[in-house]
Amino acid sequence: LPICRKRDESCRCAVQKGGAFLMGAAEAITTALNSFFTLFDVPVYPEDFVPQGTSLPYITVLPVIPKGFDESSTFHARLWYPVDGGKLPIIRKTDEMRAALGDGLTIECEGGAILLCAGNPWAQSMDNPPEKYLCTYLTFDVTSFVV
Repeated sequence: LPICRKRDESCRCAVQKGGAFLMGAAEAITTALNSFFTLFDVPVYPEDFVPQGTSLPYITVLPVIPKGFDESSTFHARLWYPVDGGKLPIIRKTDEMRAALGDGLTIECEGGAILLCAGNPWAQSMDNPPEKYLCTYLTFDVTSFVV
């Protein structure tokens, strides 16, 4: 490793350890993605299950797992912040996440690794001040190198 789309000496992708013992490819990829999202000191929840009474900020994720080796998929996450803190905290966290990805972040996991990249468009504001929250929609591309 590192595993990268460039597949040559010019690869400068960062490598991060993740994964768990003896799991299937989808579970390994999900675990690797979780290891990325938990780097940012903000609670992370599946998009369809945010516990009742959860306070902002938090991240929701709806991963789309690639179907096979060297295949890619696009998925999104949402970054949720309270409106009363202004836009600067959510902008800083979005920038922090983008910086961590660089030109692509290789995350090792059981059975191989994934390459996680910023999607296009990267970040879209979906703010709803009357509801007292700010939301940024983040797009990711993930390539599986898990067997």
